[in-house]
Amino acid sequence: MKVALFGKQFSEDFLDSFKLILDEFNSQKIELCIYRPFYDFVVNDLGFTPNVSEFFSKHSDLDKEAEPEIFGAIKLIFCNIITFR
Repeated sequence: MKVALFGKQFSEDFLDSFKLILDEFNSQKIELCIYRPFYDFVVNDLGFTPNVSEFFSKHSDLDKEAEPEIFGAIKLIFCNIITFR
């Protein structure tokens, strides 16, 4: 499974939660395709380098065959992480 991650800047207070999300993706063998400007922010401003398989800069870079139901699974993972914090 592959997940495209689009994000915006966030404070360092959220970095641990963000890492937990990525750890969960990794443990589930989920490949990460990340929005390049967001990746640059995480690396340059937060000093963290996520493990990604590819990048995208616009929606047309993404696979047209992607299944929209993955968003429910991501929301569930995110809610579980926030719940346990």
